[in-house]
Amino acid sequence: MDSKRVEPARIGGTALKNGLVLQSERFWAAAVRDQDGSTHVASGRKRMLIGAATDRVPLVRGLARFGESLITLAAVRSRLGAAVLPLESTRIAVALAGSLLATSALRAVAPDSVFVQEAGTALAAFVPAVAVLKDSPIAGYHAAEHKLIGGREANPEDPLGGQAPKEHDRCGSNLVGPYLVATVLSNWTVRKVLGGRTSVGSVVAGAVSLGTALEALRWANRHSGSMGSRLLLAPGRFIQHHITTTEPTAAQMEVGQQALGELLRLEDSDR
Repeated sequence: MDSKRVEPARIGGTALKNGLVLQSERFWAAAVRDQDGSTHVASGRKRMLIGAATDRVPLVRGLARFGESLITLAAVRSRLGAAVLPLESTRIAVALAGSLLATSALRAVAPDSVFVQEAGTALAAFVPAVAVLKDSPIAGYHAAEHKLIGGREANPEDPLGGQAPKEHDRCGSNLVGPYLVATVLSNWTVRKVLGGRTSVGSVVAGAVSLGTALEALRWANRHSGSMGSRLLLAPGRFIQHHITTTEPTAAQMEVGQQALGELLRLEDSDR
């Protein structure tokens, strides 16, 4: 008998307006509830952008994994027509429009202050989009995602029934603090070097900011309990607790369990 222990797959996820997408290193699975109350499930193998060599390169590895997540969401939308992605939510679309208006207003009010413009732009981009999630269906599915993943991590033998907090340290909400700081500093630096805002400079600064924030979150999760980790995760934990998650309903947990069950089925069948 082979006594070698098989490590459980590391799982992440994305909350939809009407369901949940879960991803492991190799597979994805999604479950949604349609307007008539019926549920639908789809799954597949992930399109990989990261390999052993890429995974050793800071900044690049985080951006590659982020790209994989976007490709997965596109696959979910293609394979599961009933899925409503977060950006398809009317509330989020309105919040993004408000962010663009706020950004334009800040540039008009403080045209000579690079720091005020960059700090204000970063806040204007995040605050409306985060605030609009409060008490929305996405917030319920977001919490279901954390409960299912956290429960499975706490007790792999009972992956579908674990009770866990509705907050999780690997949540994308924990990027908020590091990303805001990195965005302000990188855009300020690029503008100083180039003598002003340019399209290429904005793209470079955006990539560096996101990559830096992802590296910071990676570090924080590897050094959980340290003072630095607690400081990095504090803004995201606050946002999760008070805004972006609400206790899921039994129906939302049921949909999430279907997604997790399908993902674990794929993992087990590929061993």
